Amino acid sequence: YKLQHALVQASNSQLCLCVGSSLLVKPAISFPLIVKRNGGKLVIINMEPTPFDAMADLKFNENCDTVFQAVMADLNLEVP
Repeated sequence: YKLQHALVQASNSQLCLCVGSSLLVKPAISFPLIVKRNGGKLVIINMEPTPFDAMADLKFNENCDTVFQAVMADLNLEVP
């Protein structure tokens, strides 16, 4: 039931944000594909290459803490 619910949510998502994942583990690797197939965007934040890099709308080859600290700074929000 939980997996089916997650698959439905992915099909209705406008964005898939993959953070610090190799995107090699099933069934989680299906979520980026579902989001892209339904017209959503894919953002990957990972220091190593992933099998989905070529289909990503945005790819950060960076430590996820560094990326999120920069995003928070740009939004003028304090990092907790």
